[in-house]
Order: sequence, then C-alpha cells, then structure tokens
Amino acid sequence: MATGETSQILRGAVVVASCAATSLQLLGGDGSIVAWGDNYYGQCTVPLPNSDYKVISTRHVHCLSLRANGSAEGWGYNWYGQCDPPDPNEGFLDVTAGAYHSVVLLADGSVYSWGGE
Repeated sequence: MATGETSQILRGAVVVASCAATSLQLLGGDGSIVAWGDNYYGQCTVPLPNSDYKVISTRHVHCLSLRANGSAEGWGYNWYGQCDPPDPNEGFLDVTAGAYHSVVLLADGSVYSWGGE
C-alpha cells in the first residue's frame, strides 16, 4: 500500500489492535479488519466479507475473530485445525487465539478450545 492509502484506511476509529510476532490486525469501528505484515501463512488475508467483526485475536501466525452474529472465524496457519471453529459455529460471546489453538466463550459461560496443545 502507498502511504496515502494507509493513512486513508486508518482515519476511522480503531476499536481493537491485535498483533503477533510478524503481523498486525486492526478492528475498526465499522466492523472491518485491516491487516498487514508477514502474510506467509495467510494471517493478513482477512476472510470476505470483511464486515460485521466485533472481536479480533492474533497469536503466532493465525487469527481468530468473532462476528456480530456470534460465529467465529479463523485464518492463517492451520496445521492443528486451530482456524476451524467447532459446529455449531454460533452462540459465542468472545474468542481468543493461542499459539496453536483457539478458545471461545459460550453464552452459557462454558469455554471450548480446539487445535494443538
């Protein structure tokens, strides 16, 4: 991106910033995610449609997000399946990414994790 394009993208409010060793993801107030850095494993390739996100979490080389409808979405390095949310993919209140695993908080207060240990 050219400097002017970067400045234009970042003019809106940033709600959450999440970074890993080699990439940075910003969640804007409009529910979209802007990502840049090393994209070797696709960790900067935000899934489409790039809208309705409310939480972003980035660790090592994968990202996990929560959409406004309560579903989780992961992308990037997926060797241990950490980018593949469990079925049914709904009713989540919060998400967080670990080094090679992902964790969600469910509406009933329980926590579920998947991926590597």
